[in-house]
Amino acid sequence: MRCFLFVPGDSARKFKRASEGAADALILDLEDSVSTDEKQTARKATRPPKNRRYWK
Repeated sequence: MRCFLFVPGDSARKFKRASEGAADALILDLEDSVSTDEKQTARKATRPPKNRRYWK
């Protein structure tokens, strides 16, 4: 892999924009780029749906 892109896990808008880019891998950051108050929200937002086993 050539390019990794770290994306804040609490921002659906940033994740959508990042997924449209040319990065080889997206890494959802749940620590450094997410404020303490938003960490639980970020964890829920990045959890895959129950009816899907894997990310696309």
